Amino acid sequence: MECNKCGAEKPLTEYYHFRGKPHGKVCKPCTRARITNERNENIEKHRERDRKRGYREYDVNKTKARQAVRRLARPEGCSHCGTPGKVEGHHPDYDQHLSVVWLCKPCHTAVHF
Repeated sequence: MECNKCGAEKPLTEYYHFRGKPHGKVCKPCTRARITNERNENIEKHRERDRKRGYREYDVNKTKARQAVRRLARPEGCSHCGTPGKVEGHHPDYDQHLSVVWLCKPCHTAVHF
């Protein structure tokens, strides 16, 4: 099947398909590029819609800090109470991505509330 956007000949698996409807006429990469471009051109409109839907507030520093924590080695216990087990990363300051305090769930909750 030929894509109406890029003109490339691709198998049906490269086109989105919805039950009860025929296969699309634009391939998946072209569809994704169109959606990404449309979102980037109207980013504030999309962020406002996301806020109304209840999605988290967009914050670049928080996102980068969370991504940095995923790559760090976690200690065996809470740095506040010493309880062994699963710990969560807490950022006292999101501008310092690697400055993390490792807390158990009860201590982490207590810090925020």
